[in-house]
Parts: sequence; structure tokens; C-alpha cells
Amino acid sequence: MKKITLYFLIFLVISMISCSEKNNSAGKEKLLQSINNMEKELFSDPNVSVTADVANKAVLLYSQFVNENPNDSLAAGFLFKSAEMFRAVNNGNNAIKYYQRIIDEYPASPKVPVSIFLMAFVYENTLMDMRKAKEFYQLYLTKYPDGEFAKDAAVLIENLGKSPEELIKSFEDSANTDKTV
Repeated sequence: MKKITLYFLIFLVISMISCSEKNNSAGKEKLLQSINNMEKELFSDPNVSVTADVANKAVLLYSQFVNENPNDSLAAGFLFKSAEMFRAVNNGNNAIKYYQRIIDEYPASPKVPVSIFLMAFVYENTLMDMRKAKEFYQLYLTKYPDGEFAKDAAVLIENLGKSPEELIKSFEDSANTDKTV
């Protein structure tokens, strides 16, 4: 009798796990379809601008997917899209939070280098924090000296905090130096 009860319990647990996995898979597919529909609507018309409301709706879907499927290969990409949504609407603090999540939670992701660079960019251009911008541009150069944005990071560090007039003068001086050589 005990064996029958034990087999019945094992069968019951296996059945529940199986049903749970099927429900999770169906929920995941439904969520991916919602994300796909939202992206089609958002990006199909080049005249549509990203508003804070649209960004928040997109981030809610992306975040739900990441929270429910943290080990999925799409998770880091959805965090990156969330950060980009916030950057598009000049919400620098939230953009930084999502870039940082990519770095912390998905350190092997190919999105990490660009996330570090864009964190520096957001600190510089949205949050106007030149100290943090320099810190992250320097971090990018240290970790990825031959990276896609290495030359950009070096130039941006050199010109951090300069006014447009100072930049123009610097470029003019550089051009004049090149002509005399």
C-alpha cells in the first residue's frame, strides 16, 4: 500500500511539473508575441516618436519577460532595449539602471561593452555628470582598448566638459597645426 501511495505521489508531482512547464512555455510565447506586436507598432512608422508613456509600456513588457525568463538568451537584449527606451526619452537615471543590470546580471553578454560606453554617454549628455562620464569612458578603454568605441571614448574623455565654442577652437587649432606641419 505504501508503494502505491509513493508511486501515485511521484506521478502526481511529475504531472504537475509537466503542466507547469507547458503553461510557462505558452505564457512565454504569448509574452513574446506581445513584445513583437508592440515593436511592430512602435517601429513601423518612422514619424512616431518614443514618448515616456510608450517607453514605459515597452519596458514593462521587456521587464516582465526578463523577470520570468532570466536565463533566456533574449533577456540581456530586452534589458538593453529597456535602457535604450529610457535613453530615448532622456530618462538617464533609469537608462543607467538597465545598463548596469546588463553588466551585473549578464557579464558574458555582447551587450556589456556598448552598455558601459552608453552609460558614460548618458552621464555626460543627459545627467551632466562629467566625473562619472569620465569614469565609465575610462572603464570602457581599460576593458576594451581595441573595442568598437575605443577611439570615440578617448576623444570624448579629452573633450569632456568643453563648451561648443571651446570644441570649435580646439578643432580649428588642430587644423591649423596640421597645415603648418
